[in-house]
Amino acid sequence: MEASRTIAYTRVSTQTQVRNSSLATQRFVIEQYAHVHGLVVDEVVREVGSAYRSIPVQMQELARTLPPGSRILVALTDRFSRNIANGQLLLDLFQVKGITVSETMRDQHSNTVLGRSHFDRQIMSAQVESENKALRCEMLVAFKSTDEYDEGSDYEEEDESGDDSGDEMEVNDAIDEVSDSDGEYVPVVGD
Repeated sequence: MEASRTIAYTRVSTQTQVRNSSLATQRFVIEQYAHVHGLVVDEVVREVGSAYRSIPVQMQELARTLPPGSRILVALTDRFSRNIANGQLLLDLFQVKGITVSETMRDQHSNTVLGRSHFDRQIMSAQVESENKALRCEMLVAFKSTDEYDEGSDYEEEDESGDDSGDEMEVNDAIDEVSDSDGEYVPVVGD
C-alpha cells in the first residue's frame, strides 16, 4: 500500500494572477499552515485554469492518483472549486477514497460534518461570484458594442481614489476566464 501524501494545491484562473504572485502567496500561506501543524508537504501543485466550468486538470489527476489517507491543502476553498456540482463530486470522491481537503486560512477540513458544510457554502459563494463576474462581462461587451460607448465619455467613471485600473483588470481577468481558447467571448449564462 502506497504511503499517504500531503499536497499543497495552488490555483489561479489567469496569467495576470500568476504575474501578481497569487500562486506564490497561496504556497506561502499553505506552507505556514503545514509548519504550524507539523505537516510535511510532499508536493506543491501549481495550476493555471478556471475551476468554474470544469474540474481543473491537476485536481482530476490528484483524484485519480492520491492514495487513501492523503491530504490536499488549499489556501481558500475557491482555489479548490468554483462550481458547486463539481466541488461536491470531488469532495464525495475524496471522502470515499479517504482523502481530506483542508482550507488552511480557516482551518476547515472536508472530513468533518462542519467542515464539509463550510466547503459547500464557500464553493456555492464562489460560483455565485463567478456568475456575477460573467454577467458584468456580458454587460460590458454589450455596452462596448453600442453607439453609446465612447472610451472617453461620461460613462467612464473613476472610484473615489481616482484609480479605476483595478476594475478594468478584474473585468479583463473575468473576460479571460469566460473566453474560449481562441479568445472569443463565450456567453456563460444559460450554459
